[in-house]
Amino acid sequence: MFQKSNAHKFVQKSLFFYLSILLILGCQARDPEEPSEDQVSWIPPSDTPLSLFENLRRVVERHESSYYYLLGFSDTFVYIPSEYDQDQFEETYGTVWSKNQEEHFSSNFFNTLQDQDQVFLTFDRTDIDIEDVVDDLAETAILYRHYELSVPPERTGFVDDRIQGVARLDLFIGNEGYWVIDRWEDTKITDDIPDWGELRNAFK
Repeated sequence: MFQKSNAHKFVQKSLFFYLSILLILGCQARDPEEPSEDQVSWIPPSDTPLSLFENLRRVVERHESSYYYLLGFSDTFVYIPSEYDQDQFEETYGTVWSKNQEEHFSSNFFNTLQDQDQVFLTFDRTDIDIEDVVDDLAETAILYRHYELSVPPERTGFVDDRIQGVARLDLFIGNEGYWVIDRWEDTKITDDIPDWGELRNAFK
């Protein structure tokens, strides 16, 4: 009887010991998993400035956070509106449009968009004769791009869903190691279609 009792206690203690070990191992923190591609808008920038366009396209089309959008702009960013916008919106563009204004704009713009809104953005070199200038040694670039942004007009207040223009973009590699826009100079294509300067004014 005594031997059976001791054996029973030994089994209980052993079982308790192993369960404790399993519980401790199970409670240990796991290494954080990298988010899946569907969870991340901002793709890892490559060593070419062209990746910046893909990043901007993705974050604008998904319109989930202005944080990712602002990663594409330097702290010294300056926006130069078209002459048309400068004349039409003196109150907005009477002073320098800096990173601070871009932050206000992007926050207001993204917060206005709804999850179900379909937004599309393209950058290309359609009808652009000026060559890009990329200086790998100085880690700077000047790129010319025709852009077209499609946003539901009920969000912007514009008659058309199209927003388009031609942008001269001055880029450099920032301290974080990826390309950022330091200067955006806009050219309006037609008076009938708003450009990014009008969009910025609408959500300033």
